Amino acid sequence: MSLSPGSHLGPYEINAPLGEGGMGVVYRATDSKLKRQVAIKVLPEAFAADADRLARFEREAQVLAQLQHPNIASIYGLEESSGVRALVMELVEGEDLAERLKRGPLPLDEALAVARQIADALETAHEKGIVHRDLKPANVKLTPEGKVKVLDFGLAKAMDPAAGSASAADLARSPTLMNSPTMTAVQGTQLGVILGTAAYMSPEQARGGAVDKRADVWAFGVVLHEMLTGRPLFAAATVTDTLAGVLKTEIDYRGLSAETPPPIRRLLARCLERDSRRRLRDIGEARVVLEAPLEVEAGPAAPPAAARSSRAARLGWAIAALLAIAAAALAFRAFAPVLRPPLLRFAISTASGASIVAGAGNSAISPDGRRVIFVGSASEGGQGLWLQELDQVRARYLAGTEGATYPFWAPDSRRIGFFAKGKLRKVSIGDGRVEVICDALEGRGGSWGRAGTIVFAPAVTGGLSAVSEGGGSPKPATRIENAEEEISHRFPSFLPDGRKFLYIADPGADSDQGRVYLASLDGGDRRLLLRTRRAPVYAAPGYLIHATDERLVAQAFDPKTGELHGEPIRLEEATPSYVNTQDRVASVSDSGALLVPTVGMAGTKVAWLDRRGRLVGEIPLPRENFASPALSPDGRRLAIYSDGPKDSQSDLWVVDLATEQASRLTFAAGVERFPVWSPDGSRLAFQTNRSGVYDVWERPSTGGGAERALHASPTAWKIARSWIGDFLVFESVEKETGFDVWILRPGVPEEAPFPVISSPASETDPRISPDGRWLAFASNESGRQEIYVVSLPDGKTRYQVTTEGARHPVWTRGGRELFYLTTSNSVAAVPVTTGSTISFGSPVTLFPQPRPNWGTGTDQAIFDVTADGSRVVVLVPESEGSQTLVVVTDWLAELGGEKRR
Repeated sequence: MSLSPGSHLGPYEINAPLGEGGMGVVYRATDSKLKRQVAIKVLPEAFAADADRLARFEREAQVLAQLQHPNIASIYGLEESSGVRALVMELVEGEDLAERLKRGPLPLDEALAVARQIADALETAHEKGIVHRDLKPANVKLTPEGKVKVLDFGLAKAMDPAAGSASAADLARSPTLMNSPTMTAVQGTQLGVILGTAAYMSPEQARGGAVDKRADVWAFGVVLHEMLTGRPLFAAATVTDTLAGVLKTEIDYRGLSAETPPPIRRLLARCLERDSRRRLRDIGEARVVLEAPLEVEAGPAAPPAAARSSRAARLGWAIAALLAIAAAALAFRAFAPVLRPPLLRFAISTASGASIVAGAGNSAISPDGRRVIFVGSASEGGQGLWLQELDQVRARYLAGTEGATYPFWAPDSRRIGFFAKGKLRKVSIGDGRVEVICDALEGRGGSWGRAGTIVFAPAVTGGLSAVSEGGGSPKPATRIENAEEEISHRFPSFLPDGRKFLYIADPGADSDQGRVYLASLDGGDRRLLLRTRRAPVYAAPGYLIHATDERLVAQAFDPKTGELHGEPIRLEEATPSYVNTQDRVASVSDSGALLVPTVGMAGTKVAWLDRRGRLVGEIPLPRENFASPALSPDGRRLAIYSDGPKDSQSDLWVVDLATEQASRLTFAAGVERFPVWSPDGSRLAFQTNRSGVYDVWERPSTGGGAERALHASPTAWKIARSWIGDFLVFESVEKETGFDVWILRPGVPEEAPFPVISSPASETDPRISPDGRWLAFASNESGRQEIYVVSLPDGKTRYQVTTEGARHPVWTRGGRELFYLTTSNSVAAVPVTTGSTISFGSPVTLFPQPRPNWGTGTDQAIFDVTADGSRVVVLVPESEGSQTLVVVTDWLAELGGEKRR
């Protein structure tokens, strides 16, 4: 029975047909109760009329509905209406693998990634006693997010016609083998009906024999072979001839690429063993092979690229020579391991059209020491990943990595994990495919273990999580144990066993007292290893590289026992530069190459831009690294803060814009930053850590006078953001909910602050409208940061202002516009109309923000707007490409022969 669009089946409204197969017609439908899209598979009328088969199907479907896995399309339930029986299933968008294979074989990395996820799905089903019985490319969906979904688990058995009256002759009429029905008939008799699709059946299925999980192992091997070669392994003109091929034709492995790793060839041979007693017995063994680092057989050398000399000339012969020497050193290491090549240092300072974003956590050297990945900021304002092959002159941009932060390598040196747009993602350097792994709203570092598990920091607060490289739901890997001593765990680093890992606990206020712990995926108590301000990394054959007084040191470390030995040995490298507290100290390869970020910021200028982004003036200031410019309510002064040589010290400044006279207001050790003007301009609220945690204080804006705490509490992190009328709003990191927005009334000190926005999402950058009635802020509740507006002081009326990603809202003094930063780092503005309610017009992108290369933190406010919105005060880097990455080809040489282990 066919269903027309607009008709209903119970609570489901039929939208459109999706396809038809041997198990019925499938429709796209809308669940009117849960407001979601689903797939409806309407069962054939002959099937639905057979009471015995229907009862057996319902029993099987109930079992299948319990099968939950990120790589398996879920069954939601059964529906019956007006004699129509249907199966309600998860709607999986994307093309199926059969469609993809029409364009040819998959690249090796992509094929293995798909195979890993298929194997993971099969393993889960087999553990529950469920056999797919009809695994084929048409039953494997590739979603737009890069995930694999296996469809129709167990439905072949559930729809077994053995007890019914279906005509085997009818079932045998199949237009193509690739789309042959799930129930294939031979010999024209009902006893000849067998379950499965001919080209992917196991030999025992083809004979009509008993079937167990080893049939899925065979089908898995057939599908993997087809992904690698682009051709069906068994294809003939008729179903009968195809089945004969399954039973007798010699399997031809000559179609496999020469780059196919030997372990994959051996895996195929084990899966495609016709004798089921000798076949690979458990698909979990295939998963283990696919998750292990794979060595690829070396092929013939590629010819040199044309016109390389001219490109090198354009970029500079000196850089080309250094990279060539580095490549030679790496090649020497590969072919003469007994002799150590001379220690070499060279620098990577710019990419083609992009500057390197600062911060050690924004760059990493591959485990094999042949590549460097780093975050680059293009001149047009976009930020993404750039790959530098150390035997090449030019770095190349990896498409699809827009907004990327904190990249880290897979053990195979061919895939990279990174964070972007509220997700943990991965990209293959072979085919460039980008896949979503899981949610990670504001990631702060990750590490990819040899067993295929990724440990990562999903947010700026809280503990670490662990997830399979193939995706799924993350599980807690660590937990915050004392909210007054630590607010987050960051930058994990796996040890060689793939179970134990290091991480640093951010204490919030006293960044010099960060704690490095050793933990394990197997649980148990964590162990404190050392106190330092930077996250260390493990370096083979047995060292911990960390920082003391901002200098790199190496200390002997036993990865099996987790014990440090001896004294730290200083490495004579250029001084590393760090821009974020608890950043990673450096990056090191298994081959002994060390990557160190140096130089950092060369200072910033404070400039005026018009609405088209044209420079219309500069504000003379001492050569410092300034941040968070804030115009006074009357527009005559500018408050700002400067970072000292260490990120544990900063001071407040005020500039008289008429005289261009700059005055430093604070001189004490510690942090005084993020200035916020009082409504009359007489005082400044600011953040300080003088009490041991980050509190909100105030002081006169003219210098001198008394300072006082506006809000002090054990909570480790608070930032004042806006002060209008009686209300001052600030961010506070709470133990259970992370970043929330609170309100206090400075004029009523006896009144306790109260939260206006509190949720599991991170709410940051709160700004009160000039009339004091509305609060704009950024939240990642949707999976990425967007701008929202709520009513004050109750927060009950709520509007979402942006939909394409945004942060750092700034009201004009008249309240007629709301400025913000887009995800591409451009300044945009949206018109605002106020009255009894508030409404927003269409946003307009004004100009790319010339941001300093400060890494990826979002604490700093990096622009402010004049009262009429005609000019923007911004921070401009003194020079392009101030961040430099230094590569040392053999860091162990720094220790001297007697120090090596």
